[in-house]
Amino acid sequence: MPAFSLTVDDIEESKDFYTRVVDLELVHATRHNHPDTSKQVGFEHADLLAAAFRLKRIKPDASTHFLELVEYCNSPEMRIVPRTHNPGSAHLAFAVDDIFEEYERMKELAVHFRSAPVLIETGPN
Repeated sequence: MPAFSLTVDDIEESKDFYTRVVDLELVHATRHNHPDTSKQVGFEHADLLAAAFRLKRIKPDASTHFLELVEYCNSPEMRIVPRTHNPGSAHLAFAVDDIFEEYERMKELAVHFRSAPVLIETGPN
């Protein structure tokens, strides 16, 4: 299973979203601020919070998690605009049994969507 890492601006809010809304399991959360951290991320005096998640009851093959969230605590904020057509934007997709049911459940949890689910009837999708 591939692993992904996303940088977030509020680790606590993000942990709540990925556990309560997406229903992932939080594997561990930690702070990284030792000299090796700066070498690893290429940012001098790096101080970051990290949280690792996995699908419930499924352990990834090569690691304990498949999604890592990172908040840089001492970085000047340079927010990208996460519109789908902007370079640097990303999305994470999950297969679900009923997309319309999940859409309604997440709407009730106040998740903002760009659109309702769209049935694609042409092309490779």
